[in-house]
Amino acid sequence: MSNAALIFSYIVSIGSVRLKRLRGEPLLPSRFSLGKWGGLFNDVSLAFLLVGFVFSFFPLAPSVGDAAWAVGFNWAVIIFSGTFVLAGVYYVLGGGERYVAPVSLVKED
Repeated sequence: MSNAALIFSYIVSIGSVRLKRLRGEPLLPSRFSLGKWGGLFNDVSLAFLLVGFVFSFFPLAPSVGDAAWAVGFNWAVIIFSGTFVLAGVYYVLGGGERYVAPVSLVKED
C-alpha cells in the first residue's frame, strides 16, 4: 500500500510538470533545466511509474482455484481505491472550498 501511494505521488508531481509542458505554460524557475530533453525524461519516468503502480497491486503468488483466495489477495487495491473515492467525495462536497494552501499562510515582508 505504501509503495502504491509513493509511486502515485510521483505520478502526480511528474504528471503536473508534463501537463504544464504540453500546455506551453512556463515552469517555475529552478537551478537547472533539462531543456528540450525534459519532456522525454518526463514521459519515460511516467511510463516506468505507471508500470510499477499497476504491479504494486498484484498478489505475491497466484491463487487460481484456491478456496482460500482471500489469504493471498493483495487488499491494497481495495484500500487505495476506497481512500481515493472518499477523498474525491470529500472534495466534491466542499473540501476544495475549505482547503487553505500553505503558501497563503506565508507572511510577506
